[in-house]
Amino acid sequence: MKYTFQGARVEVPADYVIDLSLVGLFKSWIGLDDDSGSFTLAIKPTDIAMGIDGYVADVNGIEQVVRVSIFDVYGESKEKLLSSNRYADAWYAINGYENREVISQDGLFLLFGSKGYRGDFLVLSEFPESTKEMPGNVRDFIVARCFGSNLEPFKNVTCSSKFLVEGGLLTELSYSFENIMFSREIESFAREKLDRWVEVY
Repeated sequence: MKYTFQGARVEVPADYVIDLSLVGLFKSWIGLDDDSGSFTLAIKPTDIAMGIDGYVADVNGIEQVVRVSIFDVYGESKEKLLSSNRYADAWYAINGYENREVISQDGLFLLFGSKGYRGDFLVLSEFPESTKEMPGNVRDFIVARCFGSNLEPFKNVTCSSKFLVEGGLLTELSYSFENIMFSREIESFAREKLDRWVEVY
């Protein structure tokens, strides 16, 4: 399958491409409008497990596929989406985050909007000390944003993280919370494949 964006072409083996009806939801999570060009592909857990030792390939009989969405965004929009300023309220505990809750888990920090709430939350690599300056580079402290049910904490939770690939295309990864410790490894695995598929012009 071939996709053409401004400044780049992407040719993906057909067996990776999926028809994802939730692509609109992915766009809303990261602030994209409906006019943004995009496509989504899936990497099978068996492929990833071969490259990442410890990757949880199956949860309650459900294969843990990694979904990779590629978005065509430009200029200021791209800068805004990758800016650490998007997380300033959460870091400084202001504008709705005054009652936030931070839980330490396996060397990471789960930041919830309010105490007891377990729906969507941020995963950070650094404790969000509100009296200290927030890191300027979003990748220095944001690991992922996760979405689940407030009724069943940490069950069927999906996490997402984003980065840029060749041609300036924004890439959004979606994977299970069970694999949050492998977020950077998952990114490297996906980036390796995309680097072979993206042609810059």
